[in-house]
Amino acid sequence: MKVIKGTLEITWNALHFKETVTEASADHVPKEKIWPIDQIREVHLRRYLLVQSALEIFLTDKRNYFLNFNKRDRNKVC
Repeated sequence: MKVIKGTLEITWNALHFKETVTEASADHVPKEKIWPIDQIREVHLRRYLLVQSALEIFLTDKRNYFLNFNKRDRNKVC
């Protein structure tokens, strides 16, 4: 498990997560993750450090992803 900062874009077809590149890691190639909407099985509201600020995405292939936002943004995404 590791923490990766980035942005989440929601389209009609997929969720796109793009890693934010910092100056310290300028030689690092940013990671991008795309989850097609039809592969998302469930989305659950979660707590992170006792704050209602996270979502957990479950896919049809049994993988899951934990995304943390600030509370107001999490509610907009949901």
